Amino acid sequence: MNVAFVHGRNSRLLLHAVAFSGYLKAFERSTEVEMADSTVFGDQGHRFIPGLESGTLSLDGLLDTVTTAGSQDATLDGALQASSTSVITAGVAGLALGARVYMIEARETNYAITAPVGDAVSFSSSWQSDGQVDHGLSLLDVTAITVTANGTSVDNGALTTGGAAATLHVTANTRDGTLVVKVQHSVDNSVWVDLITFTTVGAGTTTAERVAVSGTVNRYLRHTRTVAGTTGSITIQNSAARR
Repeated sequence: MNVAFVHGRNSRLLLHAVAFSGYLKAFERSTEVEMADSTVFGDQGHRFIPGLESGTLSLDGLLDTVTTAGSQDATLDGALQASSTSVITAGVAGLALGARVYMIEARETNYAITAPVGDAVSFSSSWQSDGQVDHGLSLLDVTAITVTANGTSVDNGALTTGGAAATLHVTANTRDGTLVVKVQHSVDNSVWVDLITFTTVGAGTTTAERVAVSGTVNRYLRHTRTVAGTTGSITIQNSAARR
């Protein structure tokens, strides 16, 4: 029997525009599908119709008391009060090319801080998905980029017809020009067509976005980016999931 166990130390998580792995000691995710009872007279057991999907995520880590914008505490505190959602991408085996990832757009439902007399101050945070939960593959690990380039392709083995969703995290940005990131697909790993285009990232901007599309998604996927400007770098991560 072939197995692919991984150690928890390899796990990585991005929370909107912040690389959160350095604060975390554990995260737990769960996906549920509602089941509607469709049992009728004559059935010998309950029958069910799968319905809506939802996901939850809990984070546990050490508190960073830095209060500047983009810090751990400011991010979690702000998300709890925000009307908008946060984009989250997590990988239990890391975020290297081809690694399996969990992707949600979510709302924070709880943020707690624990200060024990004999230990480090810690935090916990709970999240509820807003929309579909996606399980996909990383197309680009967290990388500081400076030039226009195409990423290495990922082979799904066959095309799919249920559409796709992709996430982009921009966690640091000192670039003096714009960035355009796309996910492209191909039937033969040679001729490429745009599948998903993210909102143009402005100079010096950190952000995150999830974009979904419907229809056919060809066998191969890759990350591609166009970088403008002459100085500075942009740190990004890109993933995509077939639906």
